[in-house]
Amino acid sequence: MTAGPRALYLCYFGLREPLVQTQVLPYLRELVSGGTRMWLLTFEPKLRQRWTHEEIERWRRRLRDDGIEWHMLPYHKRPSLPATLYDVVRGAIRATWIVRRERIDILHARSHVAAVVGALVKRLTGARLIFDFRGFLAEEYVDSGNWRANGILYKLAKAAERRLYLDSDAFVVLTERAKALLFSHIGNRPVEVIPCCVSEARFAAAAALDRDALRAELGLSGRVVFVYAGAMGGSYMTQETAELFAVAREADPRVYALVLTQGSPAAMVGALERLGFTRNDYRVMKAAPDDVPKYLRAADVALSLARPSYARQGASPTKFAEYLAAGLPVISTRGVGDLDTEIEQARVGVLLDGVDRAAFANACREVEELRRDPALPERCRHHARTRYDLETVGGERYRRLYRAVLQRTVSTSRVRVLALATYPVEAASSRYRIVQFIEPLRARGIDLSFVPFLDRSLYEALYERRTLLARLPVVALRALRRVGDAFRSADIVFVQREAMLFGPPLIEWLATRLRRRPLVLDLDDATYIAYVSPVYGRLATLLKWPSKTNGLIDRSRVVTCGNPNVAAYVRARGANAVVIPTVVDLNVFHPTEHEREMPVVGWIGSHGTSPFLERLLPVLEELAAEVRYRLTIVGAGRGEIRVPGVEVDQRPWRMHSEAEDFRSLDVGLYPIADDAWSAGKSGLKAVQYMASGVPFVMSPVGVCATMGIAGETHFLATTDAEWMAALRCLIVDAPLRATMGKAGRAFAERHYSLEQHADALAAVLQGAAS
Repeated sequence: MTAGPRALYLCYFGLREPLVQTQVLPYLRELVSGGTRMWLLTFEPKLRQRWTHEEIERWRRRLRDDGIEWHMLPYHKRPSLPATLYDVVRGAIRATWIVRRERIDILHARSHVAAVVGALVKRLTGARLIFDFRGFLAEEYVDSGNWRANGILYKLAKAAERRLYLDSDAFVVLTERAKALLFSHIGNRPVEVIPCCVSEARFAAAAALDRDALRAELGLSGRVVFVYAGAMGGSYMTQETAELFAVAREADPRVYALVLTQGSPAAMVGALERLGFTRNDYRVMKAAPDDVPKYLRAADVALSLARPSYARQGASPTKFAEYLAAGLPVISTRGVGDLDTEIEQARVGVLLDGVDRAAFANACREVEELRRDPALPERCRHHARTRYDLETVGGERYRRLYRAVLQRTVSTSRVRVLALATYPVEAASSRYRIVQFIEPLRARGIDLSFVPFLDRSLYEALYERRTLLARLPVVALRALRRVGDAFRSADIVFVQREAMLFGPPLIEWLATRLRRRPLVLDLDDATYIAYVSPVYGRLATLLKWPSKTNGLIDRSRVVTCGNPNVAAYVRARGANAVVIPTVVDLNVFHPTEHEREMPVVGWIGSHGTSPFLERLLPVLEELAAEVRYRLTIVGAGRGEIRVPGVEVDQRPWRMHSEAEDFRSLDVGLYPIADDAWSAGKSGLKAVQYMASGVPFVMSPVGVCATMGIAGETHFLATTDAEWMAALRCLIVDAPLRATMGKAGRAFAERHYSLEQHADALAAVLQGAAS
């Protein structure tokens, strides 16, 4: 054990708090079992009042027996900001002493305040820092009403968070959705998704109890027990949970409401009694963490209602893992972490379509139908073992992260790439031309750092002229910061289209000529053609500096091109061009089987490409007079689109649901304008349709005329009559849709795999560096 890594875990909570007992300490014991020497620093509320010397020594001996050396400091609460800053300074002093005295290798910081302590200690000692990002802290405090949105505390927390992204050597996040939202820009630093896990052994003992005898002991014989376990208030919807209990009881008078919480029971008791519950129909009680499995063993259905918000995308409720480990199906609100996908795919519960009585009644009917499946309890436990097991999931991923942090010594043979782009990961050009290649390139000896000019909020404001004009001071500040980006350390500079949204190629000149580094330019569109913006008109053309693309082509060592048409233009200027099509991860975009009474025809695009769809609306209206279908429109903007005779599902584009949106279609639409600009596009939508196994109809413009196999993977259409005939054929012929979908998927696997084109891009970058 002495030969293993030595780590200090920084935790801005008290040792005896339930979160530390059920989450922190089990993980630390797992790390110790893998050979890590572990130290723990906690901040104890009311240290002198709540702890005696004997208790402290007893806990120290107990933790030392587990291989954990415990240190503590008092926690200060008020006044909020000065108290926290004081704790940070004291924590940094104590942690620095521990690191130097014990020769600590890794600082493992749980959440933001502890990570600030860790960042200070890293600067003083050189230890590596893991930022265990437990959620969207600033947004959670706003949701709970503790902070004001965009107030001083919120802004300070977000500023600290941005700094921590730069200072940390590795990251832990609770959900895949949070990883996609937050950590697409960190280059080759490791990120592990580790949800809130539970010990299977902790629930195995409860599973061995005689359930009927236990229910009789608790006075629950003959009842259908709906249970809620966890905190109340804040993001958790106390009143709505009580109303769901009531709706379930109206449907089945046997329903009993069981609430296990460490908080005050008054709010839930009051809500239940106002809804007509008597003392014989509910129990709200405090339950120690060790007793929760026993009470869940006595239950039938579990509830997890949380108010949807941006912050909840990063949440992994411990209660969800506990419910599944107890074999219980879960009724949950949508939009919480990865639960939507898990519940639907694993069939371990029901997602609410709203928080009203109708939605509650529908969920109760669905969960009752689910409970008729005798395999349901074991299916829930299996999902808990697969996704939330403390040892095989949580412990193993933490051990893997520790190994990665210790081994992260960049060899001199590795190529460091500075990737500059105008747009953030939400833009397809950045997501598919840069970000999805980060991990495959790292495996090929290339460390790529993605640095966009616009952040998500500015990108979203881009198509709102008034909103963007109001934020011009922010754009100006980002332009100044962009100058600093040009001087970041790297061997070569990779520019996706342009490094900045406007002006001459100054940033590219600073990053390459001044630093004497080679330039690799990536063009997925014909940006050398003057383009009139639908929002800003010709003003955008002037601001974007019309000759910029040609100047960058001439200056580049090599240009990666999204299609042969762009490559031909580049070569005509005497530059070196390599065609790397825009591809998708075939593990993310994949087919799914679904049976519908009515086929779904769909279009997925953006505000800028919505005019192409609008030209098809008369065709779609005429088609509705002949065949029945539904129409899905994703990303067309705010204006409502109507097609007489057709049920239209119109919704905004969301990055996390993009692949699901494609899979939800039976027939895809891909209309394109027949002009020089469109002829230079790389046909990403065709790749997405084929990878998803969705047959589609496409305009034969530019490279799109050559993608796939017309008549086997899709149809081509130019005139209204051709669009009508192709769509009619696909809508009425389900076997044809299936055949074409399989052919499209096979074509994508042969020609558009991420691994295949990662090899090509790696060869380009390594060649440019040498």
